[in-house]
Amino acid sequence: MCSALHRTAIILALLISSLASVGTHAQEKQRHVYSVKFVCGLNDADLNQTAATAAAGGYKTDINIQRADNSGQGDISVVPTIARSVFSNTRGRTGRSHTTTLIGAEAVKVICQDINGLIGETLTTEFRVGFLQIFSFEPLSVVAVYTAKHCRTTVSSRFLRNIVCDGDVALDVVRYDPVLVEPIEKDGGKGPE
Repeated sequence: MCSALHRTAIILALLISSLASVGTHAQEKQRHVYSVKFVCGLNDADLNQTAATAAAGGYKTDINIQRADNSGQGDISVVPTIARSVFSNTRGRTGRSHTTTLIGAEAVKVICQDINGLIGETLTTEFRVGFLQIFSFEPLSVVAVYTAKHCRTTVSSRFLRNIVCDGDVALDVVRYDPVLVEPIEKDGGKGPE
């Protein structure tokens, strides 16, 4: 009778051990990567220039990030990259990374001034188009709000051309899903690329 009880205990121990390893594998950390478009600044391109990136106007992007989990805390990192034309010899610029901790279902936002600061130019109205990459070890709610103010050129003299922004404000709201979910190896590094 002891040997049957002993065998049952061994089988139960093996079953519990295999279930624990399956649970550990299922809870393996993953890094969620969101790639959010931003358009910032004053585009004073000539209204007759058909090859302009965007119409002449004032542009703002407000990127809202919220943790989905109501408990605990989690870190997010953001990195902006300025886009360039595929035909340009000039490389796009990548700004520095910034990491912040969100507690509970806390939300934060990234605005054009924040993006300019990460690129290294805090006070500028320079027109910038690019992507903000957001990295997190948990799913997030990421929503971008885009606004644009209509602009027109005015000529006050033969040598002076001004951009005047007025009129309606266009507004668009876009929800972003992760573009990539990568497994994280036990040593904390990314999995194979």
